[in-house]
Amino acid sequence: ILAGLTIHAFFDENHRLRLQGIEFPAGSARGSAAMLNPGLAALLPEKLVLQNADIVIHSDGFDTLVIPVNGTFTIKKETSQLGAKIFIYPFGEKIIINASYDLSKKISNLEIKAARFDLAPVNRVIAGYGTGFELSGTLGFDAGISIDNKKISSHGSLTVSTRALPALPLRYS
Repeated sequence: ILAGLTIHAFFDENHRLRLQGIEFPAGSARGSAAMLNPGLAALLPEKLVLQNADIVIHSDGFDTLVIPVNGTFTIKKETSQLGAKIFIYPFGEKIIINASYDLSKKISNLEIKAARFDLAPVNRVIAGYGTGFELSGTLGFDAGISIDNKKISSHGSLTVSTRALPALPLRYS
């Protein structure tokens, strides 16, 4: 169990989110499991539980955003499979992320879900852009992406509701 971890992040000059203190090697697939060294994998625990962690996002001219995170990460060494179930709570709303990667078959899956996400708290972030744009209502979503031998497929559903409109469900694949 790893408890109380704080990860600091910032936006670079190209507006990409970067993790403070972590640099990916040039030419690598950033954030991909392909970077996992088999020798290093042998030293890692088969299960890691993350509790009461925070991702702190710093941005010039905007309020610092703190996002609580919990999760479980697994490594099945005998089958070369990585897995993660992560719960993030931006603005107090729950988003569930399920991810898996098979190192030998090079198949990855990602699923992101939020049953009901209140959009009003997001206004404090977008207000700094000076657009006058304001969000209200709720958003629910369930999206998935699968990558199998460089073939990408996705699916999902999205529901938006506001006081002016009834729930509007959308689906894609």
